[in-house]
Amino acid sequence: MRALAKVWPMVVVGVLALSMACGGGGGGGTTTPAPPTISSFIASPTTITAGETADLTGTFSNGTGVVTPGSFECSCGIPMAVTPTVTTTYTLTVTNSAGTVVTQTAMVTVTPLTNLPTITTQPASLTIQAGTDAGFTVAASGNPSPTISWERSNDGGTTWTPITGGTSTTCSFIAAKTDNQAQFRALATNSLGTATSNPATLTVQWLSITSQPAGQAVTQPNPATFTIAVDANPAPTYQWQYSAGTLTWTNCSGGTGTSYTTAATSASDSGTQFQCIVSNPAATITSDTAILTVNEPLVGPAFTTQPVNLTVNSGSSASFTVAASGNPSPTFTWARSNDSGNTWTPISSATSSTYSFTPQFVDNGAEFQATASNSQGSITSNPATLTVVPTVYAAGYSMNSSGYEVPGYWLNGNWVGLTPAEGSINGIVTAIIVSGSDVYAAGYSENGSSEAFTGYWLNSNWVGLTPPLGSNNSWVTSTFLSGSDVYVAGWCLNALNTPATGYWLDGNWVSLIPPSGSSNSQVSSIVVSGGDVYVGGGPNRGWNNTWIPGYWLNGVWIGLTPPNSGTVGGVAALAISGSDVYAAGFVLNSYGTAAPGYWLNGTWVALPPLYAPYESNIMGLVVSGGNVYAGGYSENSAGYGVAGYWFNGNWVGLPSLDSLHNSFVQSMAVLGDDVYAAGYSVNSSGVEVPGYWLNGTWTALTPLDSSYSAQVNSIVVQ
Repeated sequence: MRALAKVWPMVVVGVLALSMACGGGGGGGTTTPAPPTISSFIASPTTITAGETADLTGTFSNGTGVVTPGSFECSCGIPMAVTPTVTTTYTLTVTNSAGTVVTQTAMVTVTPLTNLPTITTQPASLTIQAGTDAGFTVAASGNPSPTISWERSNDGGTTWTPITGGTSTTCSFIAAKTDNQAQFRALATNSLGTATSNPATLTVQWLSITSQPAGQAVTQPNPATFTIAVDANPAPTYQWQYSAGTLTWTNCSGGTGTSYTTAATSASDSGTQFQCIVSNPAATITSDTAILTVNEPLVGPAFTTQPVNLTVNSGSSASFTVAASGNPSPTFTWARSNDSGNTWTPISSATSSTYSFTPQFVDNGAEFQATASNSQGSITSNPATLTVVPTVYAAGYSMNSSGYEVPGYWLNGNWVGLTPAEGSINGIVTAIIVSGSDVYAAGYSENGSSEAFTGYWLNSNWVGLTPPLGSNNSWVTSTFLSGSDVYVAGWCLNALNTPATGYWLDGNWVSLIPPSGSSNSQVSSIVVSGGDVYVGGGPNRGWNNTWIPGYWLNGVWIGLTPPNSGTVGGVAALAISGSDVYAAGFVLNSYGTAAPGYWLNGTWVALPPLYAPYESNIMGLVVSGGNVYAGGYSENSAGYGVAGYWFNGNWVGLPSLDSLHNSFVQSMAVLGDDVYAAGYSVNSSGVEVPGYWLNGTWTALTPLDSSYSAQVNSIVVQ
């Protein structure tokens, strides 16, 4: 192979003729030239490698030779060097002055030159956001043309892993956070070898909040700390902001980290909102808002209001109240002492700042105290003493200015009038009982024809009782409440105008049969104990108004024997104490007058009168604490009834309004050490004045009209 002397361009730009004589040429003169001839036109070698040189040699005569492409002269028999870059067919054209043209061709086959791949464009490093498209591009040359493949390194280029499917000049995919700082390179390969590109680094950016700031509750003056957590690349900036209940947000001074701590807090800071703005090249995100709650300092309880002593009527509501400060707000419990504060018993149901209940007289003198507690401790209030004033119900009647008897009762001295039933003009309460807040006032009303209607007023509402068939009139003498059952005892006049004895149980008449030989009977008292019904009274033998003492037990008559072989007596009041039955009333003495006393389990116990020749009687009976109180009257030697009671057999006289007029005890009540004897006392004007004696002291009750009489027939104290 020879060195190329000259490389001619492939495009013919002109022809330069060279007259060559090779083996004879045209003679002189005007003789016509011989036609040109070409003996040979050869290439040597006929095949070369790109960049090498071939020789073209032409042998011709009678003309000038030109070789194309290239348009260069050809000397006959002299080799001419050419360096084609591709396979080329050369043409030798010989011409002379006669215009005759002769051509011949020769081909030089060029084998392309092979070379190793070369990276002409390196892949560039990228910075993109997670979730977007990442694309690396490479360019390479080589002969043969190289193929492209891609590799990835996750350890800074220490190791490389082929990327499946990465066979184009561009490697593209959706970038994830896990692709951050991965390196990518391309490999250009042909039959001669492989060229490797420079590595390109992928930087992936992202930003998200993984933990939102939460509301904080602190105790004044402690600071509060709000915290945020993010997942980000590159590391973001932080700016905390606050809003004091407005739509305006203000940057927190120094609030540029993952947490922000407030200054010392006060109550006015409560409700302030906080948020954090997080930013990096990937995004800017505002967090949720978090609310600051500032609580008052933790303080142990302290009473600001102590309970005060109370004085209430029995049956009325009593309320003890305290107030206490403290943080947290204290809770309350109450305790009670029945021994002047020596021992205290918790009240299980009392858990508020006010303890209320309905006291009875048994609660008199009890002490109450509260305990306030919170997480910081407990404190006990001063004790408060409860004084229970008995509630006194004194029932009977009071005549109005028209002279009619108005039924009713005095409640702690205040008159409660009741409306007579069924158009009646007169009415009387003969017995009263109280259960909780319910008041049962039993009695009867009379119309202008002296017809009596029986029933009771329940909380001032009339409940009529129907007498048995054929009865014209009925009266009530006593009532008793056992659980929810209402017993009302009395008698009715039947069609023969004869009293029929019995009682109403929840409105249903229960007849009592008098003993054999009795023409009629009446009842005075009813008591229910242990499920047994005791009804005291006495039947009338029908001659000389002679009454037989006794009582019915569950409907069976039990006669009581008067002393000294007597036959006449009566039971006006009953009392049951345990298994003992007391039946108080009278018997006729040797003077033929009523002598007071009572039967205890059938045995007569005589009570001393003021003056034996004159009458005495028992109207009310109470057995309490083993003591027997028998109230009534005893006439003195002047023949006036003196009010009083026998206490365990001893007479206790009670003062009257006027010594020349009568006084009577018609009902008894005992509460604690207090003895109540109720009835009336006639004043100097001859008017019956209602009232009661409390431990011997007279308490007058105000009538409807002081010019007319009024009486107390029954008393309840609780």
